Amino acid sequence: MAKYTVCDYQSTIRNNGNGCANLYLEVLLQGTSTPSLHQYRIAPDTRHPDINLIKAHLDEGFQQAKSEGLKVEISDYKERLYLYIRTPGNNLMQYSGCREK
Repeated sequence: MAKYTVCDYQSTIRNNGNGCANLYLEVLLQGTSTPSLHQYRIAPDTRHPDINLIKAHLDEGFQQAKSEGLKVEISDYKERLYLYIRTPGNNLMQYSGCREK
Protein backbone atom coordinates (compact mmCIF):
# COMPACT_ATOMS: atom_id res chain seq x y z
CA MET A 1 0.00 0.00 0.00
CA ALA A 2 1.40 3.37 -1.02
CA LYS A 3 2.18 5.96 1.67
CA TYR A 4 1.68 9.62 0.90
CA THR A 5 2.09 13.05 2.43
CA VAL A 6 -1.12 15.10 2.17
CA CYS A 7 -0.41 18.50 0.60
CA ASP A 8 -4.08 19.47 0.36
CA TYR A 9 -7.51 17.87 0.14
CA GLN A 10 -11.16 18.63 -0.44
CA SER A 11 -14.23 16.45 0.12
CA THR A 12 -17.76 16.97 -1.16
CA ILE A 13 -20.96 14.95 -0.88
CA ARG A 14 -22.99 15.13 -4.07
CA ASN A 15 -25.33 13.14 -6.28
CA ASN A 16 -23.52 10.57 -8.40
CA GLY A 17 -25.93 11.07 -11.31
CA ASN A 18 -28.01 8.02 -10.36
CA GLY A 19 -29.81 9.59 -7.42
CA CYS A 20 -27.37 8.41 -4.73
CA ALA A 21 -25.19 10.60 -2.52
CA ASN A 22 -21.48 9.82 -2.89
CA LEU A 23 -18.38 11.33 -1.33
CA TYR A 24 -15.93 12.84 -3.80
CA LEU A 25 -12.35 13.35 -2.60
CA GLU A 26 -9.71 15.42 -4.32
CA VAL A 27 -6.38 14.90 -2.60
CA LEU A 28 -3.05 16.44 -3.54
CA LEU A 29 -0.61 13.72 -2.49
CA GLN A 30 3.15 13.51 -2.54
CA GLY A 31 4.87 10.14 -2.65
CA THR A 32 8.49 9.95 -3.74
CA SER A 33 8.13 12.44 -6.60
CA THR A 34 6.27 15.70 -7.16
CA PRO A 35 2.74 16.12 -5.75
CA SER A 36 -0.09 14.76 -7.88
CA LEU A 37 -3.85 15.12 -7.71
CA HIS A 38 -5.80 11.97 -6.90
CA GLN A 39 -9.59 11.89 -7.22
CA TYR A 40 -11.75 9.27 -5.53
CA ARG A 41 -15.46 8.49 -5.29
CA ILE A 42 -16.82 6.67 -2.23
CA ALA A 43 -20.33 5.23 -1.93
CA PRO A 44 -22.16 4.15 1.22
CA ASP A 45 -22.58 0.38 1.66
CA THR A 46 -23.58 -2.12 4.35
CA ARG A 47 -20.20 -1.72 6.07
CA HIS A 48 -20.37 2.11 6.10
CA PRO A 49 -24.00 3.13 5.43
CA ASP A 50 -23.78 6.79 6.52
CA ILE A 51 -22.02 8.98 3.95
CA ASN A 52 -21.82 11.86 6.45
CA LEU A 53 -19.89 9.69 8.94
CA ILE A 54 -17.53 8.57 6.18
CA LYS A 55 -16.89 12.21 5.29
CA ALA A 56 -16.33 13.22 8.93
CA HIS A 57 -13.92 10.34 9.52
CA LEU A 58 -11.86 11.01 6.39
CA ASP A 59 -11.89 14.81 6.87
CA GLU A 60 -10.51 14.37 10.38
CA GLY A 61 -7.80 11.96 9.23
CA PHE A 62 -6.70 13.93 6.16
CA GLN A 63 -6.69 17.21 8.12
CA GLN A 64 -4.51 15.68 10.84
CA ALA A 65 -2.13 14.25 8.24
CA LYS A 66 -1.92 17.60 6.46
CA SER A 67 -1.41 19.74 9.57
CA GLU A 68 1.06 17.40 11.28
CA GLY A 69 2.94 16.19 8.20
CA LEU A 70 1.91 12.57 8.79
CA LYS A 71 1.45 9.90 6.13
CA VAL A 72 -1.74 8.35 4.81
CA GLU A 73 -1.97 5.04 2.97
CA ILE A 74 -4.31 4.54 0.03
CA SER A 75 -4.81 1.68 -2.39
CA ASP A 76 -7.60 0.68 -4.71
CA TYR A 77 -8.82 -2.77 -5.64
CA LYS A 78 -10.24 -2.00 -9.07
CA GLU A 79 -11.84 -5.38 -9.72
CA ARG A 80 -14.02 -5.11 -6.60
CA LEU A 81 -14.43 -1.31 -6.49
CA TYR A 82 -12.85 -1.06 -3.04
CA LEU A 83 -10.65 1.65 -1.61
CA TYR A 84 -8.41 0.95 1.36
CA ILE A 85 -7.48 4.04 3.35
CA ARG A 86 -5.44 4.40 6.53
CA THR A 87 -5.22 7.84 8.12
CA PRO A 88 -3.10 8.75 11.17
CA GLY A 89 -4.23 6.99 14.34
CA ASN A 90 -6.84 4.89 12.54
CA ASN A 91 -7.08 1.30 11.42
CA LEU A 92 -7.13 0.41 7.76
CA MET A 93 -10.66 1.09 6.48
CA GLN A 94 -12.29 -0.49 3.43
CA TYR A 95 -14.77 1.60 1.47
CA SER A 96 -16.83 0.94 -1.64
CA GLY A 97 -15.38 3.29 -4.21
CA CYS A 98 -12.82 3.90 -6.89
CA ARG A 99 -10.09 6.20 -8.03
CA GLU A 100 -11.47 8.43 -10.74
CA LYS A 101 -8.21 10.12 -11.74
